[in-house]
Amino acid sequence: MRVLVTSLGSSYHHATAATNTPGKMALATVNPENERTKNAIAEIQRYAAVANAAVEVKTLNPEDFWRCVGDALDLFAEKHHYYLDVGGGVRALGLYTAAMLAVAHLGDDLIAVYTTAEHTEKIVEADLRPLLYAGKLMDARAKT
Repeated sequence: MRVLVTSLGSSYHHATAATNTPGKMALATVNPENERTKNAIAEIQRYAAVANAAVEVKTLNPEDFWRCVGDALDLFAEKHHYYLDVGGGVRALGLYTAAMLAVAHLGDDLIAVYTTAEHTEKIVEADLRPLLYAGKLMDARAKT
């Protein structure tokens, strides 16, 4: 199944501009009780209903970084093909960091990481090739 993991603030347009129709949309947000975020979640749920996609909302707490990373990693727990959209504001940095940590566990299951360019609807995809070297960089011998 294709799973879109996306950071979510108060805008939902980046999530509905997904390059691939997902079977599931996993929304990572800091404050799902904020009125604008509630509205964004509702819009995504309407979009998902039309696209026949499931929706999961995950609350991340950036005040506890490692717990935030662990909670973000939970979004990648199942065996699927993942598309990571980091278009939901500055907090997306934590989700992106979690994705980088997840690569070691996911292998080829992380298909794409992308965002929308600031103030446009252009989708910008991150180059994942440097991640091929992550294992080598983490090797203790590489530090000498």
